[in-house]
Amino acid sequence: MADYALESAGAEVIDKWTTPGIPTGNALMKIWNLPIFYHTMSPRLALQPNVHPGNCFAFAGQSGSLTVKLARPIYPNNFTIEHIPKALSFGDVSSAPQNVTLETVNPISGKGSIIGSSVFNIDGIPVQTFRTSISESLSKPTQFIRLRINSNWGNPNFTCLYRLRVHGSQNDL
Repeated sequence: MADYALESAGAEVIDKWTTPGIPTGNALMKIWNLPIFYHTMSPRLALQPNVHPGNCFAFAGQSGSLTVKLARPIYPNNFTIEHIPKALSFGDVSSAPQNVTLETVNPISGKGSIIGSSVFNIDGIPVQTFRTSISESLSKPTQFIRLRINSNWGNPNFTCLYRLRVHGSQNDL
């Protein structure tokens, strides 16, 4: 299945409707040994195929959102969430998304319409795909989607989204 949320294919994060990433505390740039810019756990990481421990879109708290302009307008019929396996995380995956919702987004107002909801199972496989209900809600293809993470698996400090993929058809239903 093609991934229309892949950054290298042209997908982009819409920052104004996305939860900010957590700064790591590591200076990205220094002038006279004074930190100027800090590295953050950027939302862009969720659109890249580089899934390794710690290399995720991390945001403060247990809920947040990622809004994406897809590489092409599509009728989204599936979305995939990926998290590292427990074996690679020293057994703690409490920062993984739990309850999630996928929405189409009006690019002018930012208002969303729900097309799918699911639960990411931390005891399941690390790459999980969920169906949407596009036939009921879309009259034309969309290029803007939002993943709302409504809860994680118990980490009170932060949530990590390792990867979001969006699949669909460019043709009429």
